[in-house]
Amino acid sequence: MVGSKGYFDETIDGKVNVTLAHRQPGSSFKPFVYATAFKKGYTPETIVFDLKTQFSSLCPPNNFSDEPPCYSPENFDSTFKGPITFRNALAQSVNVASVKVLYLAGITDSLHTAKDMGITTLEGADRYGLTLVLGGGEVTLLELTNAYGGFANDGVATPPTGILRVEDNTGKVLESYAGHSERVLDAQIARQITDILSDNVARTPEFGAASPLYFPDAEVAAKTGTTNDFRDVWIVGYTPSVSVGAWAGNNDNSAMVRKIAAFIIAPMWHDVFAYAMQKYPALPFTPPAPIPDFESLPPVLTGNWNSNPAEGVHSILYWISKDNPRGGKPANPWSDPQFANWEYSIALWAGQQTSSFPGGLIPGGGSSDFTVLMPLPNITLSGGAAIPVAVAYPNGVPISRVSYFLNEQSLGSKDQPPFYHSFNTTVRGPAVLRVVFDTSGGPVERTVPFTIQ
Repeated sequence: MVGSKGYFDETIDGKVNVTLAHRQPGSSFKPFVYATAFKKGYTPETIVFDLKTQFSSLCPPNNFSDEPPCYSPENFDSTFKGPITFRNALAQSVNVASVKVLYLAGITDSLHTAKDMGITTLEGADRYGLTLVLGGGEVTLLELTNAYGGFANDGVATPPTGILRVEDNTGKVLESYAGHSERVLDAQIARQITDILSDNVARTPEFGAASPLYFPDAEVAAKTGTTNDFRDVWIVGYTPSVSVGAWAGNNDNSAMVRKIAAFIIAPMWHDVFAYAMQKYPALPFTPPAPIPDFESLPPVLTGNWNSNPAEGVHSILYWISKDNPRGGKPANPWSDPQFANWEYSIALWAGQQTSSFPGGLIPGGGSSDFTVLMPLPNITLSGGAAIPVAVAYPNGVPISRVSYFLNEQSLGSKDQPPFYHSFNTTVRGPAVLRVVFDTSGGPVERTVPFTIQ
């Protein structure tokens, strides 16, 4: 346990033992959330869409403000990857996708997983929102490192201790540590987390192939974390033999240089870990077993987000019920309070695509009917932001133009696929969008009622 660079240096609060201090862990908390999702039946190949998304039910889906009461977080690099598997989202520490994973896993259940694995500093679910997955709670470096040891130990947790035995001056043992271990996580789930955190191929797009997280001669699982204001950077990693965590920051909680953890703390951690492996050789991890009946699961759980082009492109909430992901499609996806927000971002994304989707879906095409994808029926959108219009239509039907009308006032037209359009308006209150497809067989019209506030 190594701490401040100057224990007696009062100018840097040198006597603070940060291994026991309560600090926000950033993305290093994410594995507990993903493990909770796996408990519920989600898989490492489950697909969510990494897109700019408004998560607050108090703000319209097209208002991407992050000012309270709105909540629309950014990814670290301010880019969005579209459809992404849980594996890649965790390995690359993708924020927006991970917020969706927390919503699917549940805040209360994720807190229970963390507590079971040894995190004692978090409070009740009413204290946290969806920011929990990005490190919105507070943990200690000691407990976090020890909890990762639970993943390393195939789901068996052991409380940390600093004293193995106490002897008197004659060598007589006065007191000794009696270890107590307890299974807190299914071994298969622990191995799935380990398999992701040690997957150098999966994390390469974000960290590079030869990052400080990578050891060419050993399997090492690792996860970094950075708080939004760059006051804390973390990294915790493990083999089956040893778990090592490291933190960097200022004891007075002032901000550091704006870099992610991989470039601040990870190089030092890498050197310490390499030294530790000289004493505790890195044995190979036990891989997770194949998921039973994997091919019979709902396609979105197996990596296929476009399994039925005739139904269009949708969020995972369209295909599964979040608390029973293997139970089939929900009877009414609209009953989920996040459905409209997630669908909005996906329809916006789909309308902007200019190349074929995997599986053959052409933007706008692939539908069994002429359809308005966005705005969604009966949705409420902000008039203070541009309102997008995305459409779908049957493949093979020649369309020369698509025209748009709001309350019978023309909004213009498009004559090139995918016929995506957006508009600003001073209209407020109930509105009707009318879309006219000019086809070789004559015009086809569709209308959508919605509200502008």
